[in-house]
Amino acid sequence: MVFSIIDIVFPTLIQVLTWPSGVPFTPIPDEKPLDKANLTNWSASWAPILIDLAMLVAPQLPFAPGAQSSIARYVDPWGKVLLTGTGALNLAAGLAAIGIDHSDAGTVAANILGPLPNASQVLRIDGVVEASEGVSAALKVFLDFFTGTGCAVAMAAS
Repeated sequence: MVFSIIDIVFPTLIQVLTWPSGVPFTPIPDEKPLDKANLTNWSASWAPILIDLAMLVAPQLPFAPGAQSSIARYVDPWGKVLLTGTGALNLAAGLAAIGIDHSDAGTVAANILGPLPNASQVLRIDGVVEASEGVSAALKVFLDFFTGTGCAVAMAAS
């Protein structure tokens, strides 16, 4: 349970530190189309956090007796499917932002690499792992490592 809470706290901290205006809890710019696209992209990044929080809290409610408390990436297949959907939504929002302004290579790379770990959660579904004889799980580990590292470098560069 402690690790599940950490899996919610750290992404929340990252979201706060990547506040669209650059300084947490200050007004968010939304005058230009690029500002709106970036706000949409940043807002879509809250979805996995909210899904994880709901999946941790919902089993404690009276209408969900016997349900297991867990974060989405450990719930097969629905949690992984939800994360894949939110990753795809986040990727689409990032591509829209890139379409408006692609002058900053770091932002372009972060908008593409950032959502890939969630968008590729479908590779971790037990049936997919079995059907691919473990190749999809290995591919997921590869994607997570290189997209995480690449996104961090791209964000630092922009």
